[in-house]
Amino acid sequence: MTRSSVAELAGSDPTEIERPHDCIDPDGLEALFAPTGDATDRAAGQVSFRLDADTVTVHATGDIIVAREG
Repeated sequence: MTRSSVAELAGSDPTEIERPHDCIDPDGLEALFAPTGDATDRAAGQVSFRLDADTVTVHATGDIIVAREG
């Protein structure tokens, strides 16, 4: 997930928003949705975090939703 992709989804200028990796650890995000110890895919779950005025939700399916607050 890059700042430009989040900015595009939010309809913002990329230079005007924080970098996603300043808000959430990308390795931690990858680990959260990595296959389990027995190689079973994690097909469910989501994590949300604030990025400037937006809430970013990343789903286990790979979908990313950016919602503008206010």
